Amino acid sequence: MQESLEDLNDDLEDKIFENEELQGKILELEEEINPEKLEDFKAPDIDPLRKKKIKRYLTLAFILLFIIGFIIGLVFLLRYLLKKEKYEIFCKFYSIGNETIKIINEKVIKDKDNYDLLINGEKVSREALQKLNQGNNTVKFEFKDKFDTLYELFYGIDKLIEIDLSKMNPEAFSNITRIFSDCESLKKINFGSESKKIKYMEEAFAGCSSLESIDLTSFNTENVHDISRLFSGCYSLKSINLSKFDTQNVENMEAMFSGCYLLESINLSKFDLEKVEDMSYMFSYCENLVNITFGKSKTKELKRMIGTFMDCFSLENINLPDINDNNLTDISLLFSNCIKLESIDLSKFNTKNVKNMYKMFSNCQSIKSLNLNAFITSSVLNMKEMFSNCINLVEINHSFSTQSVIYFESQFANCSSLTRLDLRSFNTKGAHEMKNMFSGCSSLVSLNIINFHANKLNNVDYMFEGCSNLKNIDLSFLTNSKGLISTTGMFKNCTSLETITFPHVFTFSLYKTNEMFSGCKKITYIDFNDLNTLSVKNMEKMFYNCSSLKTLKIAKFNTRSVENYEGIFEGIENSSSFSITYNYNKTEEIEDAIMDKWKKIFIS
Repeated sequence: MQESLEDLNDDLEDKIFENEELQGKILELEEEINPEKLEDFKAPDIDPLRKKKIKRYLTLAFILLFIIGFIIGLVFLLRYLLKKEKYEIFCKFYSIGNETIKIINEKVIKDKDNYDLLINGEKVSREALQKLNQGNNTVKFEFKDKFDTLYELFYGIDKLIEIDLSKMNPEAFSNITRIFSDCESLKKINFGSESKKIKYMEEAFAGCSSLESIDLTSFNTENVHDISRLFSGCYSLKSINLSKFDTQNVENMEAMFSGCYLLESINLSKFDLEKVEDMSYMFSYCENLVNITFGKSKTKELKRMIGTFMDCFSLENINLPDINDNNLTDISLLFSNCIKLESIDLSKFNTKNVKNMYKMFSNCQSIKSLNLNAFITSSVLNMKEMFSNCINLVEINHSFSTQSVIYFESQFANCSSLTRLDLRSFNTKGAHEMKNMFSGCSSLVSLNIINFHANKLNNVDYMFEGCSNLKNIDLSFLTNSKGLISTTGMFKNCTSLETITFPHVFTFSLYKTNEMFSGCKKITYIDFNDLNTLSVKNMEKMFYNCSSLKTLKIAKFNTRSVENYEGIFEGIENSSSFSITYNYNKTEEIEDAIMDKWKKIFIS
C-alpha cells in the first residue's frame, strides 16, 4: 500500500513538474498554510528545458540573419558591379596588333619630371598608350575606384582617334583641364547624356586638329571660371553647339577659338559676358569665320581685347557686345588683318582707360570709313601702326587727345587712299617715335600737323616717305627738338614736294640724315641753315636724285664727324642752274663731292 502511495506521489510530482501553473499555485497555498516551511521547499531544476528552447530560438535567428546578410551582400555586390562598370574608358588607337590593355588602378598621379601616368606608383599607362601607335585597336581601361579628376589624362596621346567616356563617373569631369590637349588624331568623343558639373576646362581640346564636331550638351558649366584656349588649334572643327554653355562666372576667354580655321559661324547669343576680364585672341586665326553672333550681354569687368579678331580674313561685319565699362586697358591688334571687314560700329566702345591701341585696325584693307568720335584717348600710350595698311580708308572721324602717346610709329603707314588728314587735335609733347608715321600715304594732299610738338622726339625716320602727292609740309613742330637723333629717309620719294624750310633744330644728338630727300624729284629749294649737323656721321644719298634742286642753303653745316657721304649729290649733276650756300671751313670733307657734281657754285 505504501509503495502504491509512493508511486502515486511520484506521478503527482511529475504532473506538478510538468504543470508550471500548478506548481505556482501549490507554492502560494503552502506559503499561506505554513510559511515557515517554505524556505525548505526546492523547486525542480528547469534549466535543461529552457536551454532547449533558447537553442531552438537562436538557431532560427541565425538562419534569419544569414538570409538577411546574404541578401544585403548580394545588393552590395550588384551595386559594386554596376559601379565598376561606370568607371571605364574605351579608346581606339592607330595600331596593327590585337593587343588589348586592361589596367586596374586605384589612383592616377601626374609625374612632373617624366610626364608619365603612374599606376599604383609604376609608370605603366602612358608608356602603354604610346606603344599603341601602329594600327586599329580598341582599348578598354577599367578603374577600381572612381576618378575625381581627368586632368591631362590623355594629354599628348597623338594616336588616339576615338574615345568613349559615357561610363565614367560624372564627378571625374569636375576637372578636364588639358584632358585631350594635342590629341592630333582624335576624331570622335562620346561624353554620354548624363549631366556633368565642370569646374576647370581650360585647353581641354586644344590642339585636337582632327576633331570636326563635338557635343557638349551634357556639360554644366555654371561654375567654370576659365575657358581659355578651350578649342585653340582645332583646325578641322566645322561646327559647335554652345547654346547650353553657361558662362555666368567665366572670367577668362583668351584664345578660346584661336586657330579654328574651318569654323564659319559662331553663335554666342547665350553667352553671359558680365564677369569676363580677358577676350584676347578669342577668335584669332579663324580664317574662314564669316559671322559671329553676340547676344545682349554687357561687359562689366573686361580688361583685355588684344587681337580678339586678328587674322579673321573672311569676317565682313561684326556687331560687338556693349563694351561700356571703364576697365578696358588694351585693344592692340583687335581687328588686325581683318582684310574683308567693311564696317564696324564702335559707338558703345568705352576707351577711357585704354593704354594700348597698337595695330588696332592694321591691314583692314576693305574699311573705307571709320567713326571714332566716341573714342577717349587721353590715357593711350601706344598708337603704333594703328591704321597701317588700311589701303582703302578714305575718311577717319576723330577727336583724338594724344597728350600721353609715346609711340606714333607707322600710325597711318600705307593708308594709300587717304587724301586729307586733320590732326589739329593731336598733342605730341610726350612722343618719342614718329618713324614711318605717314609713309606710303601716296594720295595725301593735305596734312595739318600744326599743333605737333617734338620736345621728346628722337626718331622721324621715313616719316613722310612715299607721300608722292604732298607738295608742302609744315615742319615747325621740330623747333627745339633737342633729342632728335635720326632723320633717315624722312622725305624719301616725296616726288611732288617742291620747297621745304627747316626751323631751328637745336640738337647735338643728330647722327643720321642719310636718304633724307632721296627721290624728291620736284624739290627746288631746301633751307638747312638752322640744322645742327655737328654729330652727324651718315649723310649717304642725302640729296640723291633731287634732279630739280636749284637752291640748297647749308651755311651752318658742320661735317667734321661725317663718315659716310657716298652718293650725297648723285642724280643732280645735270642740273643747269644750281646754287649752294655753305661754309668751306666746316664742310671740307664733302668739298670733292661738291666740286665734282656742280658746274656753278657760289661760296659765301
